[in-house]
Amino acid sequence: MKRESAWLGIDSLNGRYLTGTDDLQNAIAGPGVIAPKQTANIIVRADLAFTSERLFVARDCARFLIRSVLIGLDRGALAAHSAGIITEPFIVDFENLHKFTADRRSRDGQTIIHIKIEKQAADLLGQPFQLPRLEPYMDLTFQVENIGSTPQRFLGALLGIGEW
Repeated sequence: MKRESAWLGIDSLNGRYLTGTDDLQNAIAGPGVIAPKQTANIIVRADLAFTSERLFVARDCARFLIRSVLIGLDRGALAAHSAGIITEPFIVDFENLHKFTADRRSRDGQTIIHIKIEKQAADLLGQPFQLPRLEPYMDLTFQVENIGSTPQRFLGALLGIGEW
């Protein structure tokens, strides 16, 4: 088993998501866009064993709260807080990420994008956000609330260690 830096994207546009509010029409303002004062559960699936170390989110997502983080079906809320966790400390300018190099690899018939990142660069991304290990094909659910005044896409990633 090979251990390398890896990331898991959290994207309300491309991930599977389920609304966390009663009114689906008001919660989802468009494909992957979360309306103001609404909560959505963004569900992503790990393609390999993954242990989270850091969280970073796009600058446009500064007006979100993280309400809870769930791993799998039966582990319960791991990062739940009644007031929520503000995303502002995790903000990263995504346009500066062009310095990373990537290549495509195949694993069990699936194409995986392999990103090469230096440890010094990784330490500058977001803030520590450790979670228990996700096993391959296990779901991770991020419940986020848009506290801004405009509909917004949520875009972030967990950086950590993947096992190939």
